[in-house]
Amino acid sequence: MNRAAAVVVRTGWWRWERFAAVPLHPVRSCTSTANNNNNNNNAPLSASVTPGEWLTSAAARPLGAVEWQAPLHLESGRWARLTAGSLTVQSGGTLVLVACALARQRAPTSFAALDALAGTATGGRSDPGSGVALVAPLRTEYRERASARGLIPTSYHRREAAATEKEVLTARLMDRALRPALAPGYVVETHVAAHVLSADGEHDPDVLAVNGASVALALAWANTTPEAVSAAPTSLAAAVRVARRPDTGAWILQPTHEQRKRSDIELVYVGNARGECLALEGAARPVSPAELAMAARVGAAGVLPILEAQQRLVQQARERSTSSSSSSSSSSSLFLAQPRPALVAAAAEHSFAALREVYARGAAQSKTQRGAAIAQQTAVAMQHLRRQHPEAGVTETSLALLEVSRRAWRDLLHTERRRVDGRRVDEARPLEARVAVLPLGGCHGSAVCTRGETQVLAVATLGLPALAKPLDAYGGGDESKSFYVHYDFPAYCVGEVAAGGEWAGRSRRREVGHGALAERALRALIPPDMPQAVRVNAEVLASAGSTSMAAVAAGSLALMDAGVQLSGPASGVSIGGVRLADDASSSSASSSSLLLLTDLIGLEDFLGEFDFKVAGTAAGITAWHLDVKRSGLKLAEVERALERAAAVHAVHVEEVLRPALPEGRARLQPPPQAPCIARLAMPSAARARVLGVGGQCVRSIEARTGCRVQVDDEDVVHVWAPNRPACMEAQRLVERAMRPPQPGDRLRGRVLQVLEHGAVVEVRTHASAPRQQGLLHRSAFATADGWARTHVGDSVAVRVAQVDARTGALRFIEQQLERLSKASEGGDEEEEVEAAKTPDKPAAWRTSQQAHS
Repeated sequence: MNRAAAVVVRTGWWRWERFAAVPLHPVRSCTSTANNNNNNNNAPLSASVTPGEWLTSAAARPLGAVEWQAPLHLESGRWARLTAGSLTVQSGGTLVLVACALARQRAPTSFAALDALAGTATGGRSDPGSGVALVAPLRTEYRERASARGLIPTSYHRREAAATEKEVLTARLMDRALRPALAPGYVVETHVAAHVLSADGEHDPDVLAVNGASVALALAWANTTPEAVSAAPTSLAAAVRVARRPDTGAWILQPTHEQRKRSDIELVYVGNARGECLALEGAARPVSPAELAMAARVGAAGVLPILEAQQRLVQQARERSTSSSSSSSSSSSLFLAQPRPALVAAAAEHSFAALREVYARGAAQSKTQRGAAIAQQTAVAMQHLRRQHPEAGVTETSLALLEVSRRAWRDLLHTERRRVDGRRVDEARPLEARVAVLPLGGCHGSAVCTRGETQVLAVATLGLPALAKPLDAYGGGDESKSFYVHYDFPAYCVGEVAAGGEWAGRSRRREVGHGALAERALRALIPPDMPQAVRVNAEVLASAGSTSMAAVAAGSLALMDAGVQLSGPASGVSIGGVRLADDASSSSASSSSLLLLTDLIGLEDFLGEFDFKVAGTAAGITAWHLDVKRSGLKLAEVERALERAAAVHAVHVEEVLRPALPEGRARLQPPPQAPCIARLAMPSAARARVLGVGGQCVRSIEARTGCRVQVDDEDVVHVWAPNRPACMEAQRLVERAMRPPQPGDRLRGRVLQVLEHGAVVEVRTHASAPRQQGLLHRSAFATADGWARTHVGDSVAVRVAQVDARTGALRFIEQQLERLSKASEGGDEEEEVEAAKTPDKPAAWRTSQQAHS
């Protein structure tokens, strides 16, 4: 029998079905004769990127030294054939499957259908100024399977649980790469899922998922609507990771995890064929804007060969779909939710001047007052337009008013160079900072930063190394991290009532992303030899824009208040922009001038073109995050935004943040209640004395102090203490245990053997120390007949007379018992009694120990 044919032996619905070895593709033996002519349409499509060819091309020559080793391979048509578009992306031993599903059948074909779908046919919220607008129904998902690394999850059910932080961040990056590439008014429900099928532990699969997501979306439209592929509502975008060697300055494209650890700049660049930057994020040791701009140029050049490979693959799919007209699933034109020009003109005639007046007098209003004024004017305009244009639905009217509102806001910026809160375009809101705002009896370090109406409280907590956060690094990288930032955005910070289940402790994707941005900004400032685990909790108390950047500033001050020796305070600012051009040319980034806005508020973030968050110190930039909402940015515009942000950092750090610290620097040491870690080097000969018999000495010290004591193979004693007093006591006891017997020490021993020239006496330096033997010569007895009256097992008090420098052998002199002081005679007995007791430890320390036992 042909082993390539699929053979099914059905033995009952409750039993297994056995399959013969079946090749994944093509399945020629399973295809009927009538379909044999279409086998070529089922053949996989592929495209590859060969780094060697690109490195020798003219595009790579101006970049200097560039390294790119692992090729990139795209293949479609072999996996997940029932979805609209799917492909695999492979680099090295890492393989990612990306699939895109389109809900074309239930997609709205008119504004009336859209109103019915959204539940707004009878009315609803339609306030463009408050941020309520139609957004593309795009959902992205990224998951890493433990099987990709040949592992089984360690959870109770032995399967992957909720999305990890890495998975959430990658899904957000996929969303930011795809959303600017969608056509305005995109309403087709779209789901893009990326699953890591194989991971070699060297090449990070996140960039592969982003590249695959763009191609999967384009393939979905090429396969489902072949007759309209030239007007597909999406464009291709490619991503590349860039790192720099700190020793040689050479750039590395698609670096491995090990290369990323040693680099001083690391970023992910997402761009399109027009040379626009659609997403940019990363971290670095403090670097200048020029260095970061150069890294972006390398990324812009690196995405070009990937875009070419993507285009080749999509073009193959288009040709196949066009040649097979029967595969077309729909011939109707795609509906885009864009208001009619006549309705926009009517809305502008009625509301443009009024909305511009609302924005112009916003300087004397708070965020709440400004929002109420915009909502009131919008409600009036909605009623007017619904009367004048009864055929227009709520959604179309809201979008028309949103467009008029955006025009009014841009006109104010263009004509007066003034913003809605009265600031100049390059002016940041006043920043206030305070440290030690919480009582030191509980927390370790705290700070609050207020920027305009935005206020963030940060609390820094130090912990033992065992509290490092474990990571499910199925895709490779670090398995744990000892520094992490948690960002909380409760509903009350914007004056709203929390929805059901919001306070259940589950972080939203936005909170995870903002916390990761603040973490990247501060991680570069943490000393590399920091032994403790450090957690920063950033609580947003009031939100009026740029809360993540306020979290960076407050987090740096809280860390320095907790005694973490940062290189300096960190600041952050959000740079936005608006293109001052006619509507006909506003879609092209090269045909309009970009007006940068410093320190965005929420309204400007919503109406503007992009949001570029940049954090750093006076020495340079440490983290950045670009979120493009409409058109992408040119590289020159990226560099301008970085320079603007660096200038703001210098002012904030030197004039606000550093003066907020008591002495302009971090606390010299953590507060007394903070966990303390100590290391003590000891000679090899003292190892047995410190450990004691069966570890009794270490256990005795741990029981008396509540600390954890460990001796490593390099004869270094590590002490982890819940607080500083306990650490000091543990160090004292360890140093006492290290001390060998010295001449003059008075000890109590037991006679082991009686010889002709004396007696062998066994002694201990303390109760848990190992026993040592020495000679008590017959001439060293306290009385002349002492040796004659000595028997094996007798207890004798001795004083160390001599310690051999080479062998450590001891010689004793007998002491009269009545001459021994109570302290010297009973010290060991007291230690034994105290070691047998287990003192009460602080409640917090007991809870921590129980949690980690």
